[in-house]
Amino acid sequence: MKALAILLLLFAAPARAATFADAESAFNAGQFAQAAVLAGALHTADGDALVARAELVLAAYLAPPAERNGHLSEAETAARRALERNPDHVEAMLHLVIALGYRARQLSPLAAHSAGYGREAKQLIARALILAPDDPWVHGIAGGWNGELVTAAGGFLAKLFYGASRQRMTAAFGRAMTLAPDNPAIRVEYAKVLLRLDADRYAEGARALLAAASAMHPANAFEALLQAQGARLLSAMDHGDAALMAALAEVTPFSHQEE
Repeated sequence: MKALAILLLLFAAPARAATFADAESAFNAGQFAQAAVLAGALHTADGDALVARAELVLAAYLAPPAERNGHLSEAETAARRALERNPDHVEAMLHLVIALGYRARQLSPLAAHSAGYGREAKQLIARALILAPDDPWVHGIAGGWNGELVTAAGGFLAKLFYGASRQRMTAAFGRAMTLAPDNPAIRVEYAKVLLRLDADRYAEGARALLAAASAMHPANAFEALLQAQGARLLSAMDHGDAALMAALAEVTPFSHQEE
């Protein structure tokens, strides 16, 4: 019996190594921490970009507040590592832009400007637009970047220092929605930007975006998470300004309202 057991061990098939598909399946299923671990073990640019993607979700929405900056640091490190492996990795560029934006939100506009976050993000977006002009998330993040700068610094300074504007925000999000007509997450993110920019002025547009997002079918757990946030905002819009601002603060990662 002992000899048989040894033979079985010798001829047993080795455990299959995790693949990128395994890591992405974990992400799509909402197992974000597991996705980061599996993707990190690949030691590839694609794997590192997926680590950044998963860590950003944890940092923004799911980790306890005391742990969020730790996940944000992991995301930024992974995105930069992916770009070291492949300087033209578009997904890594986008995740780095998001991470820089979260960093900037925790500072005053002047401190964020001095840290160079806006300038680096602008360069990354410009490069991503050249490399992947038909990627909806490239345009969606470009729209978010424009809106974030106008919200933080005002239209004049945003345009003076970065060339950012409401018009470019609108155009970028419009292109993103054309390229991804069934993606609820892009519409919810656009609505968030509009509400943060001017909840009174853009209430009707934000409501239309949120209503459209609520009728879509999410392709993965991340889209479902954003769709649920959109439903929360849409409901809050019917309960007055205070309810809307509270809901908006809940779904805006690293916002000043959280402090």
